[in-house]
Amino acid sequence: DKVQLPKPQPDLFLYAAQLLDEYPSDCLGVEDALAGIEAIKKAGMKAVAVSLDTALADCCVKDSSHLTLKLFEEVMQL
Repeated sequence: DKVQLPKPQPDLFLYAAQLLDEYPSDCLGVEDALAGIEAIKKAGMKAVAVSLDTALADCCVKDSSHLTLKLFEEVMQL
C-alpha cells in the first residue's frame, strides 16, 4: 500500500531507506529473485543475492546460512 510500483522498480527499497532515515547508498538489500536484485541496484543500494548467481549483485551466496554480519560489513566496503 505504501509503494506504487512493484519490483523491479526501486520504490519498495527506497521506502525502506526512508523509514530508516538512511541514504540508500548506506543500505544493503538481500533478495532471492532477479527482480529484487534489480530493484535494489536501481535504488542505489548494495545487493546480496541468495540462491541466485547474477553479476548484478555485489555478492552472491548459496543459501541464507551464509548471511552474516561479517558478510554484510564486507559488502558495504565494496
